[in-house]
Amino acid sequence: MKQKTVASKFNLLIVLSVVISIMVSSVTITLFLLQQYSADVIEKDKLHLKGLASSVKGFVDHAFTLNYLLSINPEIIEHVAAAPRDWSRRAAAYNREYDTSSGIKDNSGPALLVNIQKHYDFVELFFVQDASGDQTSRSFGPLGHRGQRWWFRKITENRNYRPFMSKSYYSMTGDKPVASAFHPIYKYNRFIGVMGTDINFDELQRMVQNYLDAKDLYAVVIDTEGAIIAHPDRNKLRELYNLNKLTKNVLIRDAAGGSIQDKTGYHQTKEVKLDWDPRVSKIVADALSGNSGMAENVRLENSKTTIYYEPIDLLGKSSDDHYSLLLIRDNSSQVKAKLTIIAFVLLFTALALFAFIFFFRIQFRKIVLNPLEKLAESMRDAQIADPKDLQLGTHDEFQLLGDTYNQMRRHLSRANAKLSEINERLEHRVDKRTDELKRLNQELLADIAKREQVEEALQQSEGRYRSLVENTLDGYFICQIPSGRFLFLNRRICSLFGYTMEEGLAATLWDVIRPADRDTITGLIQERLAGKFMRYDRQVYQVIRKDGSTFRAEVSTSLVTFQEQTAIQGVLRDVTEQEQLQDQLQKAERMQAIGTLAGGIAHDFNNLLMGIQGRTSLMLLDTDESLQHYEQLKGIEDHVKRAVELTNQLLGFARGGKYQVAPVDLNQLIEKNAGMFARTKKELSVNLKLQENIWSVEVDSSQIDQVLLNLYVNAWQAMPDGGQLYIQTENAILEDKFTRPFNVEPGNYVAISITDTGVGMDEKTRKRIFDPFFTTKERGRGTGLGLASAYGIIKNHDGIITAQSELGKGTTFTIYLPASDKPVREAEAESEERLTGTGTILLIDDEDMILEVGKALLEKLGYQVLVAAGGSEGLEIYRQDRAKVDLVILDVIMPEMNGAETYERLKEIDSRVRVLFSSGYTMDSVADDILKQGAHSFIQKPFDVKQLSHKIREALQASDSPI
Repeated sequence: MKQKTVASKFNLLIVLSVVISIMVSSVTITLFLLQQYSADVIEKDKLHLKGLASSVKGFVDHAFTLNYLLSINPEIIEHVAAAPRDWSRRAAAYNREYDTSSGIKDNSGPALLVNIQKHYDFVELFFVQDASGDQTSRSFGPLGHRGQRWWFRKITENRNYRPFMSKSYYSMTGDKPVASAFHPIYKYNRFIGVMGTDINFDELQRMVQNYLDAKDLYAVVIDTEGAIIAHPDRNKLRELYNLNKLTKNVLIRDAAGGSIQDKTGYHQTKEVKLDWDPRVSKIVADALSGNSGMAENVRLENSKTTIYYEPIDLLGKSSDDHYSLLLIRDNSSQVKAKLTIIAFVLLFTALALFAFIFFFRIQFRKIVLNPLEKLAESMRDAQIADPKDLQLGTHDEFQLLGDTYNQMRRHLSRANAKLSEINERLEHRVDKRTDELKRLNQELLADIAKREQVEEALQQSEGRYRSLVENTLDGYFICQIPSGRFLFLNRRICSLFGYTMEEGLAATLWDVIRPADRDTITGLIQERLAGKFMRYDRQVYQVIRKDGSTFRAEVSTSLVTFQEQTAIQGVLRDVTEQEQLQDQLQKAERMQAIGTLAGGIAHDFNNLLMGIQGRTSLMLLDTDESLQHYEQLKGIEDHVKRAVELTNQLLGFARGGKYQVAPVDLNQLIEKNAGMFARTKKELSVNLKLQENIWSVEVDSSQIDQVLLNLYVNAWQAMPDGGQLYIQTENAILEDKFTRPFNVEPGNYVAISITDTGVGMDEKTRKRIFDPFFTTKERGRGTGLGLASAYGIIKNHDGIITAQSELGKGTTFTIYLPASDKPVREAEAESEERLTGTGTILLIDDEDMILEVGKALLEKLGYQVLVAAGGSEGLEIYRQDRAKVDLVILDVIMPEMNGAETYERLKEIDSRVRVLFSSGYTMDSVADDILKQGAHSFIQKPFDVKQLSHKIREALQASDSPI
């Protein structure tokens, strides 16, 4: 790119300056011309407004004055005074004398009225009334009664007889706007009638249009209420546009399409709002108040206009009533004129700029550029050390510049030599100083790098600390000593307290600590400040939330310096759920240990009972009922049954049992056992509320029945004077948060609640009610195993049992059992008879007493019996005689080889083997899974001969398909 010279830049600067000056001048001239144009237009429009206002006032005054002159005309006065009093005679005589058909004619009325109306075009009608309002004459048309017209009542009201001009209205017959002038008629200062003139505003309209001969300017005359009485658009007259209210009146027509008049003679209309600029209403209100003025950019029917307004005083009106003249100019024509002015100025400016630039460039090159180029060329070729001076060959300022340059060059040559010498010395000193600065700079950079590393490490440490504090699951706080005011809180602790951050920082440590712990905490703080405590300790307190609820919190604290003062910092952890889980775990471990012991005792006791029950059953089979000791044997059998109930409670507590699992409808089970219980306890009122379509559960019906009866009895004993027992079932969906402390899975459950209105219990008692052998009853009324066995049975069914109680307010037990999607099967009624049979049965048990009694019972039932003392011996016998063995009765709990292992070995010999499991305790998991598949049966020890016969029949009728 070619570099611009100073001369060319100077040339460009001058040209730009002149161009800018001319443009500014052009804009100024344009603004002035536009302003002057607008001022001229406004001035002319205002002159039009004044002249036209005078003409309109003259028109109105002329009409009003004409009516006045007629009211004092002697002929009119005499005509009114001489009119017959009888209306019929007056009307008949008038009709004979004049042609009263419509329209003005030579003989349509009194000559005076007819001739004056013909002379003045603005007269629409003359009409004369007597003092009663009955017409005496008209310029045309028949006479009529006008005594009830509003204008007649107005002029005669309170006998003031003041002249006035009516509001304008649109004459439907004449299709024109009309107003009426009224004057009283007097004779000898006595009121005898009213002179009226209907003024045709069509003449006013023509006068306004003739005065203004412009397409973009028109005038509008409005009456005292803002209604248009003169406008170029006749539709606005017909629809009575009211610019004060910005409405128009549309005629209400009847079914035939004709207009409807009210009693006063006016046509009925309905108002419709105009979508005009709201300022129009304010302009008209100002004009009707007697003010003049103008308003610009007013929107009228989608056009921007300028409105000038002038009041017109009326004769016979009060000083507050005026007609108004509006002069309206369409601004679009002014816009076109202004655009023309702007275009003209722009064209003139462009021509002036072109001429100036053309002549300026020619002269500038001749006077300035050529000498400068010659000087620049000479200076470019010259050298500082060259002794030859520059010669331009001119005798003006440029040659003076050349001489000055020659002197400057000689001075520069001398200065250059001296500078070279000084430069050498400076370079030596700079090199030395530079080496020293480099060394210092390296040390400084190393120091800065270390400081940046330290600052970055501090920032990272602070960031990690803040992130740890803000995102930890534990609450963190710093509080002032001794006021306890919180100086810092993280979000977690605010959530635990239930406070917002602002509320938390306004609180103190004492607001969230239970009052009973405050003295303890104060003492610990004082000991810590005195140095008697370790730097770090941990305590558990009861903490109060904002809503008043409390929770257990583990608080770890230490002394810190915060904001230049000694403070306590602490970490707070909600341990409520943890303590609950620990209590549940400790209770479960305690119950499991006791349950294991109880289960072992129950197993051995059931084996002993089996021997007693078996031998008693054998003796009863061989004893006639008439013998005396038969009843003694039945008594022994009853005592065995009671002992069995006790061992069943022990087994339930030990989480044993659950042998006959099947889908059950709890509603049916509750209706049955609650009904039976209610029949035996008449002093209680049992209330059932059972949910429809209750989900099924897979349970051992007899054990759940035992649990419910234990709870019924417990409620009955809590209400010695009678009371209400409420039993309710419902489907429930338990979440993980609820089930986790009970170590069961979340999901669908069936809830059973049993509520009594008894004496209730305190919290200490409630926490121990599921402990075995714990009872609040006197000796002989309870074993303390009822609720313990209920707890064990429900836990063995993977369920939950809870208790809520208060002294004097009753107790509620709630049971949750897992729901099942299996359908409920109807239970078959058990036969009471003893069933005999044939075939061979292999009896395997580790107890000789069981083998002896069992063999005898089976033989009594008609079966051949093989006995084996243990699993190994039983396998050997079955291996030898499996072809004739129809059923194996197998004990579950045996030493060396238990029942489950023996069963697996039996299947290896014959996969179709039939097995009836037997136990005085529970089964291991393998045997339990076998029973769940439904291919084999189970009988609980001790059993009698009838129970044994039914179980054998059930086992023999089972499916022959292999498991």
